Amino acid sequence: MGTFDFLKELQGKVLDAATYQLLERNFKMQSENNRLLQENNDLLQQRIESLVQEIEQLKDENKRLRQEQLNTNSDLFYEIEGLIWKKRSEGGYESKPRCPICSNRPTLHQFPPGGKMHWCCSSCDATFDYAGPPEL
Repeated sequence: MGTFDFLKELQGKVLDAATYQLLERNFKMQSENNRLLQENNDLLQQRIESLVQEIEQLKDENKRLRQEQLNTNSDLFYEIEGLIWKKRSEGGYESKPRCPICSNRPTLHQFPPGGKMHWCCSSCDATFDYAGPPEL
């Protein structure tokens, strides 16, 4: 039963004209409000879909740029198990890896201190599984 069917039924009952008109106006306003809310919801859904696509594109671009940066600095850095190891000029690699997330490549620290469970970045708070320096 629709709103206006309900109103038509009420019209035959004992209601004063003013109450009937108020009810009719209220139902029309609710109907208009529902229509506006649906339009707003549709616009928000479109915006969400657009932002999700943009996020995916930015993730792909970020991944490509990170790989490009690694390739550019391949003579300085080596990636193994998701960690970045800096090559030493005298040969070999530094004893602590660099953060693969941060652009300035800060040195990671062990967690727990002195333990060999995780590498942690103090800049971005990222945590990585422990891995030792690559062997030559």
